[in-house]
Amino acid sequence: MYVPSNPATSYSDGVDMVVQSSYYDDFMALLDQTGLNAYAGGFAPINEFESSANTQLDFKFTQELPGLGLTEGDKFILSLDVQNILNLINDEWGVIVKGWDSSIPLIEVEPRQAEDGTLYYYGKKPYYSPRLGDKTSYYRSLYKIQLGFRYHF
Repeated sequence: MYVPSNPATSYSDGVDMVVQSSYYDDFMALLDQTGLNAYAGGFAPINEFESSANTQLDFKFTQELPGLGLTEGDKFILSLDVQNILNLINDEWGVIVKGWDSSIPLIEVEPRQAEDGTLYYYGKKPYYSPRLGDKTSYYRSLYKIQLGFRYHF
């Protein structure tokens, strides 16, 4: 993403991006909040920003029991699977947190030409407002328990 070095609400010499006046303060706050202002006048590096780490622990218990004796080697297999056992123990553990959706733009930009023929960029508020910060994936953060029973003959 290109980060402007001198954004303003109207075009003049030295302005590299004109930002819609009703969105200017929000855009500048987004640059400060995300740390993108450190790359003013250039492009932010790919994969420069990271979200927090996620940890889950799964548990599986399998027990073989003698069969009915109908065939040689028959047996019952009992299994218990717990996905995300950390969340079963404590609901604050094993929570999956995702970073903000980088496919939603911070600003929509279109090229324009000034009266003197100079090309500049006009930025306006995107159709979908960016939601910054980490988001909890509640479905993926839940624990799941599965009990299995099988007869092997």
